[in-house]
This record gives sequence, structure tokens and C-alpha cells, in this order.
Amino acid sequence: MKLAKITVKAFKAPKAISVRIANIKKALKNAVTPARRAALKKQLKAAKKVAALKKALKRADPYQKEAILRKLAIAKKFLKKTAAKAAATRPKPIRARIAAIKAKLARA
Repeated sequence: MKLAKITVKAFKAPKAISVRIANIKKALKNAVTPARRAALKKQLKAAKKVAALKKALKRADPYQKEAILRKLAIAKKFLKKTAAKAAATRPKPIRARIAAIKAKLARA
């Protein structure tokens, strides 16, 4: 039981941006529908922008940091929005699809 709780916590923990980019690429490779592919491409672009800004922040002069932090906050918000859109395009599990079809047939 304790191991399961730890696993769930690790799964829900915020991932490093490089890990997120890798996960998006993997999902993009497996995506079938054009809407999902488009949503994932947009998410990947946003994630790469966040990664680039984080990298720039490390090398920035103190007077540049404030501007970069502002841009980073906007980019993170955009990434969150694109991630939500991409998650909405995820196909339903088979069991849910079957249940939906059965409900539709029952109504007809």
C-alpha cells in the first residue's frame, strides 16, 4: 500500500521540462488523429520555449533576469493551457467508448 502511494505521488509530481518534452514527443509519435497531433505540436513548441527561457535565465545578467522571468511566467501559463487542450484530445478508453455506444443504443 505504501509503495502504491509513493508511486502515485511520483507520478503526480511536477516533472522536469526535459522529461515533459520527451513525454510530449512520445505522445506525438503515437498520436493518430490530426486534432491530437496539432494540439501536441503546439504543446511541444510551448514546452521548448519554456526550456529555452529557463536556459537563458541561468546565463542572464541581473538586469535581464526580471524581463526573462516575466516572459517565463507567460510561457508557463501558455504551456498549461496547451497541455489542457492536448489532454482533451486524448482518446477515451475502450470501456468508456463501449459504455457510450450502449447508452446511445439504449436511448434509440
